[in-house]
Amino acid sequence: MDKKYEDWFDGFRTIVSEKLGTQIYDKVTDDCKRCKSVRNDGEMAACIKQLMENFDNVVEEKEKRGDVMETMGYYCFQNYFLKEVLTVKNQSKGIQESINNLNKVLGHEAFKLKENKIEAKFNECYCHTGVQVAEENLPRTYCHCSLGWLKDLFKVLLEKDVKIDMLQTILSGGNACEFIIHLD
Repeated sequence: MDKKYEDWFDGFRTIVSEKLGTQIYDKVTDDCKRCKSVRNDGEMAACIKQLMENFDNVVEEKEKRGDVMETMGYYCFQNYFLKEVLTVKNQSKGIQESINNLNKVLGHEAFKLKENKIEAKFNECYCHTGVQVAEENLPRTYCHCSLGWLKDLFKVLLEKDVKIDMLQTILSGGNACEFIIHLD
């Protein structure tokens, strides 16, 4: 199994076990036959779809599922994007310049400052696990990973916690991934 898939499964197992218990993890993964030997992005997407459907059924509390997946996003951000954001932060004066520099790093205008909020829009899924090749929509629970990623990004950039609303995601059937970052 490719390292990016192994890392995702290891992270999911660790976070679910720590936050909800190993019995919950075992219930969620028990019948995920697709997840035993993932070899490519398509198989990973099918596996995660099944895994998230199980997760939604086993853990009824949306907040608990969201917390697990946001924590996954936190670790993803820390491992794959923290250095870039620290560079943006150190090279920027003020929030508008930070957003401009962040957009330059991303290569497109993903973030727009509008009064006391930032609108974020991504026209493609940037998840490194390969799920963007999914043939069917994934449960929205999975995209809480992106929510956690964004929360950590702006916590680092702004040095404060922010509230973020997830409006739509491509993986769950939306035309784009759209979020609102509240600055107050």
